[in-house]
Amino acid sequence: MARTRNKEARWRRIVRGHAKSRLSIRAYCDQRGVKEPAFYWWRRELARRDAVPPAVIGRPNPAI
Repeated sequence: MARTRNKEARWRRIVRGHAKSRLSIRAYCDQRGVKEPAFYWWRRELARRDAVPPAVIGRPNPAI
C-alpha cells in the first residue's frame, strides 16, 4: 500500500508541476523523463480519485 501512496504522491507532484511550468505537456514530459501517455492517464486518474469522497472508496454497495 505504501508503494501505491508513494507513486500517487510522485504523480501528484508531476501533474502539479506541469500546471506551474507553462510548458506544453510534451515538453514537460520530455524534460522530466516521463511518458506522455502515463502523464495523461495519471492526470485523469487523480482527478477521478479527487472527485470520489474517501469514505465511499471500498465501501460495499448496499443496493446489491
